[in-house]
Amino acid sequence: MARIQSVDEANYQRILPILFPDPLDPPIISVIQETRHLARTYEHLHMQFARDIPQSIASAILLGASNFTMELRRHTSLGHLVHSANVVFQNPAAIEEMVSFLFCLYFPFALLSN
Repeated sequence: MARIQSVDEANYQRILPILFPDPLDPPIISVIQETRHLARTYEHLHMQFARDIPQSIASAILLGASNFTMELRRHTSLGHLVHSANVVFQNPAAIEEMVSFLFCLYFPFALLSN
């Protein structure tokens, strides 16, 4: 089982840089959506496949698939965050509003803690 997990992990680590060459370079929204769909489909197919093989092997394969799909979801979440940040940072009014909001939240808290 350890061999299966190590091979799966190595394969997934090779795939991720191909799908997300630079995590801070925002991918296209449609790519993010398709990647999330791929993760769901990948997990579902592995669950179907695991029904027909011994439990010990199935659990090793499902663990690797689950780790891979969680990593895909993390990268797509980061992609959404980068898209949002880019929109905000290109809008000076939005930056001023965020700073103002931060001061409204932080300074009363700082005064209360002293």
